[in-house]
Amino acid sequence: MKATFNNNSQKGFTLIEIVLVIILTSLLISVVILKTNPAENKKRARDNVRLTNLAVLERLVNDYLLDYGDYPGDINVVRTSTIFPYEGTITLNNIARGWMGVDLSAYGEKLPTDPLNNEEFFYTYTHNISGYEIDAKLEFYTEKMQQDGGDNNNKYEVGNNLTLL
Repeated sequence: MKATFNNNSQKGFTLIEIVLVIILTSLLISVVILKTNPAENKKRARDNVRLTNLAVLERLVNDYLLDYGDYPGDINVVRTSTIFPYEGTITLNNIARGWMGVDLSAYGEKLPTDPLNNEEFFYTYTHNISGYEIDAKLEFYTEKMQQDGGDNNNKYEVGNNLTLL
């Protein structure tokens, strides 16, 4: 006599359970992506770099002023971080022969340039006898451009004479 076992209990997930898990997972991923907004995070990160770089540039200019009694570079000449100032410049961020057109190697290792450093986003520097100004356009913290005390609401301005550029 043979004994047969009838095992009707099935193990595993039903199609409805699998579809439900996929829908819930997709919904959760969509919410996370929309909440974090990667494009805005990149803009915020670049602006944080810009704000840090402007603080470094301010320090370079002020240290140079303390040592030499004058601002770095030629008076009333506008320098931008996208243009080589003179022949012989190898890279724009070279501290000795970079975009500011003066040797600042005693004050740092690298001359900051904008994270994008293109025709829309770049740094600008100029000075006259009584002061200097450094500007940058921001992508994320746009309210800072209106609240910096300068005369250009489309640029974030630092320095001690915010009407030069």
